[in-house]
Order: sequence, then C-alpha cells, then structure tokens
Amino acid sequence: MDLHYAIPASNKIEAYEKMMKEWFVAELTSHGYEQGFDFSKAAKIEVNELKHYAVPHYDGLILPYQYFIYIPVGVKFERFFELSFVEFEGKLHINKRDRDDYDYLEPKGSSYEEIKAKINQLQNKGPYPGVEYFRDELRRLDESLKQHKPVIPLDFTRSMVLDKLPIYARIYELSEKEVRMHLSFDDSPTIFPGVEITYNLETGEVSDLTRIPPPSLN
Repeated sequence: MDLHYAIPASNKIEAYEKMMKEWFVAELTSHGYEQGFDFSKAAKIEVNELKHYAVPHYDGLILPYQYFIYIPVGVKFERFFELSFVEFEGKLHINKRDRDDYDYLEPKGSSYEEIKAKINQLQNKGPYPGVEYFRDELRRLDESLKQHKPVIPLDFTRSMVLDKLPIYARIYELSEKEVRMHLSFDDSPTIFPGVEITYNLETGEVSDLTRIPPPSLN
C-alpha cells in the first residue's frame, strides 16, 4: 500500500489512530469500496503501546461493527483490521496483520477438507465496508418482508411476524431469490438467542428453520 509516514514527534496514539483510518480507507478503496467510511458510527479503534519490545512498538485495531450486515454471495469480509507501528533506526515501519478470521456463509460440503477448499475459493473483499453499500439489496428484502409478512414458527404456541428488517441480523445472500438470515430476539448486539432461516424474496417462503442457542456458560 502506497502510504508513507514519518515517526510522529508527539501525540503518538492520536497520530497512529489517524494513520489507521487512512490505511483502512485505502484498503477499502483497493477492493472497490470508494465512498469512505463513517468511523463515528460504525467502528471501534484502538491503538496501544507494547512495552515489552526493545524498540517503540504500537499495535492498532479497527473493528467494524454493524447492528446488521449483508454479505453478498461468493465473498468473505475480514472481521478485524490490524496494523503494527514499529519505530526503528529513525524510520517508521507499518505492517498489516492478516488474520484467518472472516465473515461469510459457510458452504456445504461432505468433509472438512471440502468445506475448507470452498472457503478458500471465496473472494476476499477486505474489511467490511459498511451496510450502506448494500442498501439496494436491503431495500428489496425489506419490501419483500412488508409484502409477504412471513411467519417464523418458533414452537407450537409462539410465532414472530417480520414486517421490517430486524435490528440485529446477519443476512447472507444465497442467490438473487434467496437469503439466509441469522436473526436475534434479544435486545443486544449479539445473535444469541435467535433463529436461522432461509427466506425466498419472491414467494415469502420461510424454510430451513434452525434455532441459535445462547452461548455456553462453560
């Protein structure tokens, strides 16, 4: 990435946070997302000095977060964006840490090796650029939900009617007609507890209902 900086003379944490934002936006742009990113609403930024190194060393983390996200078919997005800033011999060395930690809909397969191979074939689109890039897809889904008002059966006595997009959800595109929705019933920014469903935008059909249990206490 063609971004070069000198070692900041003061306010290093603040300076490295600014660099983090610029690198993050440049990374998004390199993957085709060119409208920038609203850090005030959609990301957590941390820069910390690591004291156990012989030279000044800072680690920075950007964690993009959304109450709901939309993942197009065939791609995966990085959950974290990390940089290290190392001050050595009067120069600033900046390195990106690549984690094998992505958000995607896990493909089906008959074995771990087959699933892993399919995941490796997904296109890495870098950090999640924000839900604004998928407004057209979400608007179409919202209109379908309002039109069909699908019922999600939970048990013999309870059901939930969706007449608008849920606040907390992970929505994975399966095809032009179908999405896989991970929906939360809790008033918290987590998916637990909730359900996973496949939803047909053209017919309003709900299928493949799976419960998402709360996390283990162990």
